[in-house]
Amino acid sequence: MEPADKKKRSLVNLFSFLTTCLFLFLAVQFSDGVSGAVSNFATKINKITDSLDKAVLGLSTDVNYTDYNAKTDYLSVNTSFETKGMAGLYNITTLFIKAVMPKDILMQGLVTVDKNKQIHLTYDYADLMWYYQTLVALLVFLALCVVLFPLFFLFFCCCRCCCGNCGARSQPADKKKDLCKKLCQGTVLIVLATGLLFGVVCAFVSNEQMQEGIRDFPNNMNNSIQDTGKYLNHTSGEINHLLVDNYNEFSDALFGVLDNASVAVTSQLEEYSNATAMLQLLDFAHNLTNVQTTLEDLKTSSNRLRVYASQLNDALRKVKKDLTTTLQDCKLDPCNAVRNNVSLLQTNIDFNKYVDRYFPRLPDLSDSITSIEGLGIEDIQTAAENGNENLNNVKKQIADSLKTGIGSAKSQITKSGQDIKTKMNDVTDMINEFQTSLTSTTKEPLEKANDYIAKYGMYRYYAGLTVACVLLLVTVCIALGLICGICGKRPDGFSDNCCNKGAGSQFLICAVVIMFIFGFVISVMTLVSVVVGIVSDKAVCSTFKNPSGSNIMQVLDDLVEFDSFKVSFSSMLKNCHSNQSVYTTFNLKDKFNIAEVRSQFNISEQLSEFNLNKSMFDNFKILDEGNMRIMDNLKNFQTPNLDKFTDELSAKFTNYNLNQLSDKIQEVIDTMKKTQDPGYEDTIRNLQLSQLHLSTYNEKILDPMRNLATQVMTNATELDSMLKMGSDSFNDAVNDLLDKIVKAQDYLLNHGADSLINITDNFKGTIITLVDGYMDRVEYQITNEVGTCGPLSAVINSTLTSTCDKILLPWNGFWFSMFWSILLYIVTIVVAIKLATLYQKYKPYGHGYVETRAGKRGKKKGKKSKRYEERHPPNAGHGAVARGSHPVDGRYDDMAPKHPQYLNYLATVDNTSRINHEAFTRF
Repeated sequence: MEPADKKKRSLVNLFSFLTTCLFLFLAVQFSDGVSGAVSNFATKINKITDSLDKAVLGLSTDVNYTDYNAKTDYLSVNTSFETKGMAGLYNITTLFIKAVMPKDILMQGLVTVDKNKQIHLTYDYADLMWYYQTLVALLVFLALCVVLFPLFFLFFCCCRCCCGNCGARSQPADKKKDLCKKLCQGTVLIVLATGLLFGVVCAFVSNEQMQEGIRDFPNNMNNSIQDTGKYLNHTSGEINHLLVDNYNEFSDALFGVLDNASVAVTSQLEEYSNATAMLQLLDFAHNLTNVQTTLEDLKTSSNRLRVYASQLNDALRKVKKDLTTTLQDCKLDPCNAVRNNVSLLQTNIDFNKYVDRYFPRLPDLSDSITSIEGLGIEDIQTAAENGNENLNNVKKQIADSLKTGIGSAKSQITKSGQDIKTKMNDVTDMINEFQTSLTSTTKEPLEKANDYIAKYGMYRYYAGLTVACVLLLVTVCIALGLICGICGKRPDGFSDNCCNKGAGSQFLICAVVIMFIFGFVISVMTLVSVVVGIVSDKAVCSTFKNPSGSNIMQVLDDLVEFDSFKVSFSSMLKNCHSNQSVYTTFNLKDKFNIAEVRSQFNISEQLSEFNLNKSMFDNFKILDEGNMRIMDNLKNFQTPNLDKFTDELSAKFTNYNLNQLSDKIQEVIDTMKKTQDPGYEDTIRNLQLSQLHLSTYNEKILDPMRNLATQVMTNATELDSMLKMGSDSFNDAVNDLLDKIVKAQDYLLNHGADSLINITDNFKGTIITLVDGYMDRVEYQITNEVGTCGPLSAVINSTLTSTCDKILLPWNGFWFSMFWSILLYIVTIVVAIKLATLYQKYKPYGHGYVETRAGKRGKKKGKKSKRYEERHPPNAGHGAVARGSHPVDGRYDDMAPKHPQYLNYLATVDNTSRINHEAFTRF
């Protein structure tokens, strides 16, 4: 860009800036200088709107709605479950159930519900078996246990009784590796016995907890039903309080505002049109009679004060003279003090002097009284009443214009309130009906359940206790067998102990027999308990504790349809556990639609019936010309300077307190009496007389004068305030009032109709705001506060605790204890039989070992494995303990001693012992 162009561009910008500043300056000056009806009208309208909003909205905020504070004590909150040390068992059981069952017990698509609420099963056996494969495997295993326990028990009996095996036949000596076998098998059996002991403890405790849960079940359910009734009653009370009590509070406040509508509108119109000046002028006109009376009272009081002042001067002069004469010859120190005070004694009053006649210190009210008498008080009062009557006519027309709309609004609000009460009654009737139905339908089942539990509950408990005792008996037999087998000696036939290894073998065989016999019963009970427990836990407890995503809950949603509520079962549970209101939880929109209720409270149409007569301000005048001239006469009133009363009468009337002077005189008298000088007797009498005079003057003159002065100052102050009316002077007040009346008259004449319409529109908006405030409260309370479902959620959780935690959880723990025992039985039976066989081997007589060659050669050439057996002498008596079905080898007969008597005795003992031993071991 060329330099010349840049310079030209800069000049143009500067010119534009200066022009803009000039226009802004002129605009500001013009706006500051503008005054007129239009500007004043706009300002006043804004002021009226703001102030009216504040005034009427102030009424609406005064509606202090009371809250429903009824307290309800619920019993379900106290329902809890103590595991009593079984938390580990229940956790393991829960994990096991999760392992054998799918996450959702109901396979997707297995159960469907059609439109007619008919249930259909759609499945493929292969898919069904695959989906429940783990559960099927568990059930098959338990079924096999049911079949195989009796079958293997039969095999075991045949093996012992017919074949002499399975620990039935005693062997004569230990093999070389039998000690190692006993140690290993004994250790394994100890571990198994410990596991069985865990099952025993769990069985006893879970059975006891299950019994407690069953015993408390009717009471817990009864508490849940009672809490449900309390919740419904509380909810009904909340609804009634909101829609009846709060509505009455709202309607009272609203009707109060509507009844004062005309007063509120006209008062605002008067205030901001300055028409209130007419009311002030009317009040002053009515007070003119009081002004005249007060002036006359002040004049009379002023004259009385002058008389009192004159009397006080004369009295003080006399006292001063008497005291001076009496004390002139007194030489005492108190006398000197009194003489000094008396010399200063005088009054501070100027309005009783001679010059006051020509230059009065107190105001002379004669001219003011004459002036007010010439004003024509009655004419002024009549003119003021005429002006006020003109304003009252406007008020009456406004009230008549608003009357129709106010009546329609009241009718609409009343009708809406009745509709609300009707809908509320429908809801409460439905709640009461549900409560009655709940009570009637649950009372009989609970009574039957209580009877069944009382009659048959103990049988279930004793059955579980019997199973636990059987498990304990097996564990005790195994423990005794291990104790005897580990700590006892081998049987030798001569000094047998009752707790030798042979007894340990018999204890183990007893445990095996019990496991075989009761294994069948326990397997059957476990099979039934597994089906009931797992299905109940997954179908009921898991579904209701976690309803979201459950296939069973989806089927319930499709199958169950509430007649009164359009809500699904799952959403109802979800909303209830989220502590939603009863309106949201049960979807009461069809029963009580908030939007419809709000529309019924729409009174805009009724408020539009405010038919304001705009012609009421045509040729309107507050004071006509004649009345205005009469009011101008007030300017001729001569107001006195009432402040001078305060200036003159607020000062002290004496320069020395008469009571203090009397006290000083008393000191002089006391001093003279102490001297006991007879020459002071006349002086004392004169001083006492002066004291009496001072007391009399103080009581009869000074105190009444002070009281009268106080009254005069009060009357003068009130009269001065009455005359000035908040202005600097009476003339300014009158001029200001008349000027305001003229301006108000012009304002109402030119802008009254428009102002009234704007005020009325704002009033309508305020009324609608008041109605919306109540409806907002109703909507918020119903959708968020009324009937919050926390107590009902606690009832549901309490019911689940009473059933799932206190009954079903111990039930599952009990069958898991039995299942655990069954698993251990399978291994325990094998180990116990093997260990019992080892414990059966007896100790031979003589402890002699015979070397026998092994059937196979060792790995090294020339080496042979050796086996040593303890051999008894022939017919040595131990054959009765360890002898089987075959006789002892006769090739060792030559090693036994040859004593005929001893041999005959041994033969007899051997025959008897053999018979008894074989009969016992084959059992």
